[in-house]
Amino acid sequence: MLNRSILLFCACILFTGAGRTQSISEQLKQADCQFEIYYGDQKLDVIKQMITKRGIIKGHAEGDYAYNSYFLEFLYQSDLIIKKKEKGKAWMLLKVKFISEADVILKETVLDDEEMKDSIIEGERQKYFSISLIDVPVFILDNTYKINIIKQ
Repeated sequence: MLNRSILLFCACILFTGAGRTQSISEQLKQADCQFEIYYGDQKLDVIKQMITKRGIIKGHAEGDYAYNSYFLEFLYQSDLIIKKKEKGKAWMLLKVKFISEADVILKETVLDDEEMKDSIIEGERQKYFSISLIDVPVFILDNTYKINIIKQ
């Protein structure tokens, strides 16, 4: 009877994951990454970065459609705000360069407002930024050492 109780207790611990709890980001991420990330010529102090997968819903006159897309999401510490629109402009474009360790540009893409997200964590100097990877092949990401984000 005692052996059965011990076995049941061990099974409960094993199957409930009581040994380690994961954050939501740890559970939802697709991959960790360690890119150097720049905004123009300024290297960002990136605290955490990962690639995630999100569902996207687009509305058009012909009807709505949905798809999944990958995003590079990162948390950085700076007074700099990447997605800061100029006065009088309703739209913002960013060019994103994926660069190898040998400093070769592997891919350039231009993102509009719908392909990037940002947020400021109040009370902290931490900011969150996310860019769509829909036009970036996985093999480009494998060979990317740094990413440069440039305001258009």
